[in-house]
Amino acid sequence: MLVGTGHAVYPLLPVIYDVSYRQGIRPERPMAMASVAAQLGITASPIAAAAAAVIGIAAKNNAHIGLIDILRVTIPAGVIGMLLAATWSLTRGKDLDKDPEFQAKLLDPEMKKYMEGGMATTLNDKITKEAKTSLIVFLIAIGAIVVGHH
Repeated sequence: MLVGTGHAVYPLLPVIYDVSYRQGIRPERPMAMASVAAQLGITASPIAAAAAAVIGIAAKNNAHIGLIDILRVTIPAGVIGMLLAATWSLTRGKDLDKDPEFQAKLLDPEMKKYMEGGMATTLNDKITKEAKTSLIVFLIAIGAIVVGHH
């Protein structure tokens, strides 16, 4: 939601795969939900082109719909939809430790190496002061956009 696009999910997918695989969770469960959640970047973001389009169409048609009105609908609807979809996703496919097809693939050393190879994340890296400051400035700017359109 904070970046205004669903494309922000792409660099996260390898991290989601890595973390879920290492925890014994079917990677497609959280990866699918991340893709769905990323669409909030389009539908429930104060800085997305979709919000600007709705405001423009409303203004052209003399409908008094503002950014806050749009967000009051899209954010709760998106969160509720994500929670329902995530709940459904919990039972998608067999758990990795109970999936005979997956367990058979682990017996092949090359396949196991392929599935585990190259998984490096930044999860344990320390977040720098500069990164935190950048995020705060970015959030303040988004807040200014929301307040400015109210």
